[in-house]
Amino acid sequence: MRPFRLIGIVFLWLASASLALLPAQFVQHRRKAFQVAPGSGTNPGTSNLEAWWNFEANGNDSSGNSRTLSNADLALSYTTGLVGNAADSTAGNRYYLFRSDEAWMTPGGAFSIGAWVKFSDGQSGAVQGIIGQFGGAGNRAYYMRATSVGSIGFVVSSDGTATTSVASSVTATNGATGWYFVVGVFVPSTSLTIYVGTGSSITTDTNTTSIPAGIHPSSSVFNVGTSENTSANTLIGQTDSAFFYSKALTADDVTWLFNGGAGRAFADL
Repeated sequence: MRPFRLIGIVFLWLASASLALLPAQFVQHRRKAFQVAPGSGTNPGTSNLEAWWNFEANGNDSSGNSRTLSNADLALSYTTGLVGNAADSTAGNRYYLFRSDEAWMTPGGAFSIGAWVKFSDGQSGAVQGIIGQFGGAGNRAYYMRATSVGSIGFVVSSDGTATTSVASSVTATNGATGWYFVVGVFVPSTSLTIYVGTGSSITTDTNTTSIPAGIHPSSSVFNVGTSENTSANTLIGQTDSAFFYSKALTADDVTWLFNGGAGRAFADL
């Protein structure tokens, strides 16, 4: 056998042995970042779309399902966002939107939630809820949020208390930020995936460890711009083009919605 062939075989054997020694969570937690050109991807359309909120001047639902969100404080304003206007909670900490519990909020299978967000401070020292139905202990279902140090994550609960999560490798910056496109996708017993798009690229992080078979049927309200329906967890900044699909969006779907960082309006679907 020629020496260079022997060296190649030994190298491949060592690489395989090293992979086998990796802890399971490192093998199962996958990360990927990719550049996105405007117009690429696949339009997810309106199939299984439960709600889409443009936030042009109110919390009206554009999907035709009449799932309008109410303002927790009338001082919530609507100012220029990424796609038309956006809900603006920059001025105070009680400005968020909500809707009382309904059956569509807890689908029996896969689902996806998402929104464009722009933080006044990505590392505010407090949790900033983005979108979801996440009450106190015993009443948790799912939500996306940024932690006090800017870690953007997607969290689900199967029993209302214990949680399973995936954290993005993208961290919201300290101080004012640009726009982030955040999408969480839950596939029962299979995966939790979070997509975070910023600039012209999307980063994908997936957790496949101990994923629950279903989501707790929480009776908490559904929130955009906070969690636990409380001002303590308010997102201080802007929220644009939020949505809820009762299906698992694909990477191509998310790519199309991101649109190279330009976003999409409901009319584009």
